[in-house]
Amino acid sequence: MHRISTKLNMASNVTVQSVLTKISKDHLECSICSCRFKEPKVLSCLHSFCLKCLQKLRQYQTTGSTKLTCPICRCDTKLKGNDVATLPNNFTLGALVEEFTMQEQLLEGQGSEIKCQNCEEGKDAISRCSDCESFLCLECNKAHGRTAKTKHHKVNTLEQLRSGEISHRCKLREQFHSVKPSNKVPSHLPKRCQKKAQIHKFGKHPTKFEWASHVAVFSNNEVVIVNLSCDNLISFLPKSPQSPAVSEEIEIDGLHNPRRVAVTKDDELIVMAGPIIKTFERDYTPLNRFKPGRNSKRYPSCLAVDDNNLIAVGYEKNEQIFLHNWDGTFIKKLSAPGIGDYLATYKQHLIYTDRDMHKLKSIDYYGRVVFSTDIHVTDSEDSSAAGVCCDKDGNIYVAIQMFSESDEIHQFSPDGQYIGRVIKGFDHVRGITLAPNGDLVVAEETSVVVCRHV
Repeated sequence: MHRISTKLNMASNVTVQSVLTKISKDHLECSICSCRFKEPKVLSCLHSFCLKCLQKLRQYQTTGSTKLTCPICRCDTKLKGNDVATLPNNFTLGALVEEFTMQEQLLEGQGSEIKCQNCEEGKDAISRCSDCESFLCLECNKAHGRTAKTKHHKVNTLEQLRSGEISHRCKLREQFHSVKPSNKVPSHLPKRCQKKAQIHKFGKHPTKFEWASHVAVFSNNEVVIVNLSCDNLISFLPKSPQSPAVSEEIEIDGLHNPRRVAVTKDDELIVMAGPIIKTFERDYTPLNRFKPGRNSKRYPSCLAVDDNNLIAVGYEKNEQIFLHNWDGTFIKKLSAPGIGDYLATYKQHLIYTDRDMHKLKSIDYYGRVVFSTDIHVTDSEDSSAAGVCCDKDGNIYVAIQMFSESDEIHQFSPDGQYIGRVIKGFDHVRGITLAPNGDLVVAEETSVVVCRHV
């Protein structure tokens, strides 16, 4: 009896909380800082540590070495670019820590109340924001729904989370579950380009470009250009063996002050003019017009069209993207933090540059984050991201404005991984696009440049 009683007492002492504590200590804590993993990076030996812990460790190891020694097994890991941040992310571990912490907080709140993590008033929480990863009291929950930057966040009540009605989905898992592996072998080398043609003037009476900002291309490689100082669009057909280069101003009835432009796979033209989107046949015959944004009082800032002729219109001030059918009917509104003047699409993914945060971002048509990648691709911090476009394989090209030297175009993989520089030597680069023949077309304020792959 004594043995049975002892075993029962031992079993009663094993609580859910004690099991969670042991799992956390043995598997979810960094061996360097002894805290839960934050931004875990994995070494070649498969040991993982927090990014900041590895950065501090790097400071105390051999100066000038391109290798990092694991503090557990002493194996060396070669650093790409001599930078700890380039080490692979341990997404599984990061997601596990996030979900574990979430469930632990809910468990601790049983029998007592979880406190608001958004204010310092110590009020009981009634909900949790998945985007902010914070529990909210009644007042903070109301404020969350009113604030422009947070009103589209995913917020669930504690009852929903505890009951299992809403299953918590961590950001890391959400960020990468929608990225499908490509059938093509990814290239680790950027597709180098060189300048092929360049125009500085347009029209019968040659007029200098003053603010070439956005470009699109028809199936015959004819380039359509937005010059913000011109009341009309500009057409440029690069020189071919059969004919010389031609540039001219396009006068279209009812179209004034175009600001953004895109071309569908069927060679139909889409133009943003003020708050209105206008569509045209290949011969510039008007097709349709509509006001996007569903009663938005702001002017749109960027435009893109996908292979299914769905039109995406971005609003910098609202930090939102509106999806519309070709006829202008509204489909849905998506949150797009940091969106600016440039937007591209690829297979139901929306890709844009966040100039202020120096990031390349992508969301899918359900509003889920696909990736958010830093664009610190040069040694200079004095830079800014501008135009963005995708090729037929999903490779992403980003224009980088270098304020102390010439501007550059850099390439990223379809899942947002940095590949390398494609070409440099531009002046005030703005919008970019790819022509059907593979040429890269670049607007750089006072000229338009056509580059070919080499």
